[in-house]
Amino acid sequence: TAGDLRTTLLSRRDILLNVLVPYIKSFINYLTSLGYNVVFIDEPILGVIVGKRRILFGYREEDIGNVIDELFEGVPGEHGIHVCGRISGRLFRLLSGIKTLNILNFEFHDSPQNFEVIDRRQLEDNNKFLAPGIASSKKPIVEDLSELREIFSKAYRVAGGRVDLVSADCGYGGLRGALGSDIEAYIIGLEKLRRIITVVRELGE
Repeated sequence: TAGDLRTTLLSRRDILLNVLVPYIKSFINYLTSLGYNVVFIDEPILGVIVGKRRILFGYREEDIGNVIDELFEGVPGEHGIHVCGRISGRLFRLLSGIKTLNILNFEFHDSPQNFEVIDRRQLEDNNKFLAPGIASSKKPIVEDLSELREIFSKAYRVAGGRVDLVSADCGYGGLRGALGSDIEAYIIGLEKLRRIITVVRELGE
């Protein structure tokens, strides 16, 4: 909730901008020095911060855009962002307009409402690609191939074919402990990935 978030660095703009942003930038620079040419930042609560009608803590859209631009300025290769959970149309439009971003990664299996805010024209006009999450990262069950095909096909259609880097909704840390065995969770995670690859190969031919 907004009240809970007030106890985090998000409410301290001075620390966020002057300490945390340069700290993350140093990691991005380190990754590129190792030869990585596709770099994503993971934003677990940006969907909460940027709502349909307002942005929390007095941030403006340009503040968020400037932070992301600063992180990727001068960084070679492709840049992407993952936003957890449900996103608003306002957030989609904001991220679509950020020049340093190439790929937008959202959840569609556990947050199917996200399909409603994807605007094909926005992707085309801003030369952005959608990276859809099509398998649950929370539920310790392996999806049927038919279910994955349906979600992937819908994402491809909604984005007008501008799709790249298909994945699960999020990382599989949420599966840990769900079955009482980390090994079982690991096996399920691998099978989810295998099926995602199968579907992408099938529909990509």
